[in-house]
Amino acid sequence: MKKILGIDLGVASIGWAMISENKNTKKILGMGCRIIPLSTDDNKEFTRGNKISKNQKRTQKRSQRKCYDRYRLRRQALVNELAKREMLDKNLTNLNQIKLWELRSKAVTEKVSLKELGRILFHLNQKRGYKSNRSDSKLDMEDTEYLAEVKSRYEKLKEEGLTIGQKFYNELKDNHYYRVKQQVFPREAYMEEFDKIMNQQQKHYSDIITDEFKSKLKNEIIYYQRRLKSQKGLVSICEMEKITRQTENGKTFFVGPRVAHKSSPLFQVCKIWETINNITLINKKGEIYAIPIDKKREIFEYLDNNNKLTQTELFKILELKKEDGWLGNKMLTRGIQGNILKSEILKTVSGLEFDHELLKFDLIIEQFPETITFLKDRKTGEVLDEQIKKVISPVIEKQNLHKLWHVIYSIPDYEDCVNTLVNKFNIGKEAASKLAKIDFSRFTFGNKSVKAIRKILPYLMDGYGYSDACEFAGYNPTGSLTIEENAERKLSDKIENLPKNSLRQPVVEKILNQLINLVNAIIDEKNGFVTNEERNNGSFEINIELARELKQNRQERDETLKALIKTENENEKIRKRLEEEYKVRATRNNVIKWKLFHEIVEGTNKVNATCIYCGNFFGLSDALNGNEVDIEHIIPRSLLYDDSQSNKTLTHRNCNSRKGNRTAFDFMQSKGEKALNDYIERIEFLFKNKVIGINKRNKFLMSENKIPQDFIQRQLRETQYITKKSKKLLSEVSKTVTATTGSVTSRLRYLWGWDDVLLNIQLPKFKKNSLTEMIEWEAGDGSKGKVEKIIGWTKRIDYRHHAIDALTIACTKMGYVQRINTLSSKLTRDEMFRALKNNSIITNSKLSLLENYLLSQKPFETKYVQEEASKILVSFKPGKKVATLGVRKIKKDGKKIVVQSNIIVPRGPLSEESVYGKIKVIEKNKDLKFIFAKPHLIFKTYIRKMVEERISKYNGNSKKALASLKKNPIYLNENKNVVLEHATCYKEEYVIKYPLESIMPQDVKYIVDNKVKKIVEDRLSKFKNAKEAFKEPLYFNVEKKIPIKSVRMLTGLSSVEPVKRDDSNREIGFVKPGNNHHVAFYINENEKDKKIEHICTFWHAVERKKFGLPVIIKNPKEVWRKISDTKNEIEYDEKFLAKLPKDGWVFVESMQQNEMFIIGLKDDIIKQAIKDRNKKLLSEYLYRVQKISSFNYVFRNHIESDINDYTESSKLIKRFYSVRSIGAFDKLNPRKVKVNNLGEIEF
Repeated sequence: MKKILGIDLGVASIGWAMISENKNTKKILGMGCRIIPLSTDDNKEFTRGNKISKNQKRTQKRSQRKCYDRYRLRRQALVNELAKREMLDKNLTNLNQIKLWELRSKAVTEKVSLKELGRILFHLNQKRGYKSNRSDSKLDMEDTEYLAEVKSRYEKLKEEGLTIGQKFYNELKDNHYYRVKQQVFPREAYMEEFDKIMNQQQKHYSDIITDEFKSKLKNEIIYYQRRLKSQKGLVSICEMEKITRQTENGKTFFVGPRVAHKSSPLFQVCKIWETINNITLINKKGEIYAIPIDKKREIFEYLDNNNKLTQTELFKILELKKEDGWLGNKMLTRGIQGNILKSEILKTVSGLEFDHELLKFDLIIEQFPETITFLKDRKTGEVLDEQIKKVISPVIEKQNLHKLWHVIYSIPDYEDCVNTLVNKFNIGKEAASKLAKIDFSRFTFGNKSVKAIRKILPYLMDGYGYSDACEFAGYNPTGSLTIEENAERKLSDKIENLPKNSLRQPVVEKILNQLINLVNAIIDEKNGFVTNEERNNGSFEINIELARELKQNRQERDETLKALIKTENENEKIRKRLEEEYKVRATRNNVIKWKLFHEIVEGTNKVNATCIYCGNFFGLSDALNGNEVDIEHIIPRSLLYDDSQSNKTLTHRNCNSRKGNRTAFDFMQSKGEKALNDYIERIEFLFKNKVIGINKRNKFLMSENKIPQDFIQRQLRETQYITKKSKKLLSEVSKTVTATTGSVTSRLRYLWGWDDVLLNIQLPKFKKNSLTEMIEWEAGDGSKGKVEKIIGWTKRIDYRHHAIDALTIACTKMGYVQRINTLSSKLTRDEMFRALKNNSIITNSKLSLLENYLLSQKPFETKYVQEEASKILVSFKPGKKVATLGVRKIKKDGKKIVVQSNIIVPRGPLSEESVYGKIKVIEKNKDLKFIFAKPHLIFKTYIRKMVEERISKYNGNSKKALASLKKNPIYLNENKNVVLEHATCYKEEYVIKYPLESIMPQDVKYIVDNKVKKIVEDRLSKFKNAKEAFKEPLYFNVEKKIPIKSVRMLTGLSSVEPVKRDDSNREIGFVKPGNNHHVAFYINENEKDKKIEHICTFWHAVERKKFGLPVIIKNPKEVWRKISDTKNEIEYDEKFLAKLPKDGWVFVESMQQNEMFIIGLKDDIIKQAIKDRNKKLLSEYLYRVQKISSFNYVFRNHIESDINDYTESSKLIKRFYSVRSIGAFDKLNPRKVKVNNLGEIEF
């Protein structure tokens, strides 16, 4: 018996299905779905191909904090030095702006006191200016413009012969409101000012201001720049050369050479040869041009010395004529990238004196005739070719170009780099200055070490493709084994999780670790799916399909998203025009017809389209109404498994009929030379005018004998790292791991009738509540009909569709893929025909031979799949850990040592990024309840004192004090006829500054300052939109030219945490805490019939962890006992203690996001259903916690992926519950359960 695990791996989900099969029977052993919730930002970031990962963003923030910490250290060091020389005066710290700049200006030419000089030095330390570095070339346009402005400002300053202090003092004398803050200069301008000030003052205080003192202040404190730490340890170890080692405690690690930098000379040569060996040229007749090795060497010479090779230049080298119809593959349309290292250097020194011998890079190939290396078929072991062993000599590192590159690449300091280039290579100062500005670090690292490249490159230079060259070099790039090797290898008991930060993309690392956990659970013998014996004897196979986003690189994901958005926008416009202008239904078929029609009309300036085969015309109405016009496959589906738009066109029905089962090219060739040439001319016209792309052009010109035999393999993208990585991981526990593709899965799912499985499961309850509708459909052949659907239905709103896909993947045999790949082969078609005939299958005339064959292979009846799918309990990855314990290491004597351990590291942001301020506003007529709850906010002092005295009289119990007013009121006058009933109070409001240009009309009411509010409101009223309104400056005071750059806005926040205090220890900076971690329910020992809600934010949860308390407090009495223990030396903040559950409370239960609850069933029914494994029943009543806030808990059915609240359907079929009180919560009788990653439930 064979067991097959199918896996559908998505960005935030894993569908799985396990089947067993033998000659006579097949069975579904289990199906499930694991959801890995990603935040909206994470999902968007990954899908858009955003190169800034969460780790990088955190690194940016951490760098900012480190910069501030270093500033504080410099400031303290400066204070210490000035204090030694009695150069500090606290009275000078409060100098107003103009006085301070006047003092700084004066110190350049006149004597100032030592204390005044101390104040100037303190001021110089606050802003050190922009320091140009080697990475300026990486800046985006906005940053480049900023840098140009900084340099331009400095040039102007030098022309005026002023220091920065003199410049700003002059400006402030003329205009007291001159904006100094934004005027940044290069660091050298500040250092020049420092030198002038210190040289002038040294004349007057030579005994104190010594050269040593000046040097220490300048080079060791104020302008000290720490050298960058080496990041070599972060560079990946070469996969081809790595060696596995183990530590004393058994932990596995890898050693070996690091991967080469992409800008290095050797990597560039290797990359060029890889590219050359991938060039494909095809002509109009589908003939492929094999590039001879001598021509490949010519191409290399061109690419090695130029930035780019265009198709035109390539044809010159190959002596081909474009008129003959030769065309390159996709990479040629953009041009082939040349040697970026040489190109960058040559471009930089253009027009300058430069010794071109420095670009010399001769490769010496060492040969070992006595050693023969073989190219083998990895599966059969057959020897396909042999070569003598070759390797590039290591002397390349002594070549001029390598040494030059290494200096430019590795020296971080600009001045050091310039000096090294001048002294070591005798390069002129001007050329060296320009070369030092090249930042090769922007090209990142490759995927191979220099050692590996030296072994592979000789075979690439012989014209072998990359895989073959790797085989000759002794590497196995695909990781494949011979049949014997695979049969003999020992499988692991489980797959080890990937170490944290072992992959560059955190989202991919997260999903792969979840895949590992899931597969480990499935192969665990205790769960009954498969035994170790079955795995080791080869009876357990894994089929996996990866989501498109996972197989794409960053750029491809971004391009795909843009293309999808563009396509959807175009389709929406087409649907609108079809319905409004042409009065036809906007079906998918009609949208395709519209696109195909305009594709062949585009560029012809004609109203009618030309049939690509006969050259006659037809109109859009003919196409839409099916008047003798069909959608036709350029290469028939019987020959190529391709239903994409690049394989479709619109033609006359009789042309389509005559074409029959031939390719478009073969059909036109059969009509004679003139018809073929006219046809080719029409195709070339459409291609040259960019109406059709290269893929469609190639299909129009492809004969049957040129149809690729690896169409599906091309879609698999197995060269992508994620595909290789996932297959490698799974191969640790299975001897057969196969990747399949979405196009095969979707077609099989449709043919086998599983597309509507989930719809059919849900249809009865929706129909019962009148939430269905009859939908008209139209097939590609024009046939029409009606079907009942759930209103707004799409299978993607039901998480279980991942499991249906996984089942299809599990049932996908490699034989199906092989037949699809070789569909154009007569042998394949004959085999399928015999299979249908021998099994007496009644074929569907509307389906192709392949589709009829695949339909005949249907593994399970739809009703059986439907029954098994209805039992699926969707599993959700639980909420993240609050914090982990970390260590801090430093490098000492070349070794890393731990200097701090047990550091609390939060597993997520503690708060939002914005920092808010706090102000007080006046509120009149606040009632007595508010007054006694917050007496410190009472505006009038005498009333506040009377209220505080009354509360004090009742030992701080404000409730009893308030109750006492009934018998004993507080009088506000001596005659005791004015009773305290209400009072004017302060109200604390949290505010934040927003840039003026971001203010929208609806935001104006939240502006704090009334005058500013009126000015902004007046300006906005004169313009159509905010963007236009603030193009010109807006002034608070027009006469004095005081501009409004930003405005303070009320936020309405109440729950904040302090993060900043002033010198008096008053809280002045606040942040909004992150999401709530959990909500807990307690009862008071004295009021057991009343539940108390207690919300714990993620911020507070981390604080609990920091103080060694349980994150979810189930025993408040024990926690308070620990806090009050006299032996406990921990000092707890009063605000922290106030957020803990009270001493007399008793824990009832808690809720966290994505925890699971059964809602609507009694306890005995729940227990019995779990005991009977009645998952079908439990599925209807299983809900996950979607979100929690104070007295607002949302539970959503576990299968629901759509979080939009369709009020009508939700009320009727209970897609979700929104609970707004503890009473309503209790009424639902929710019972917490656990659903593990296999979908098994525990109560």
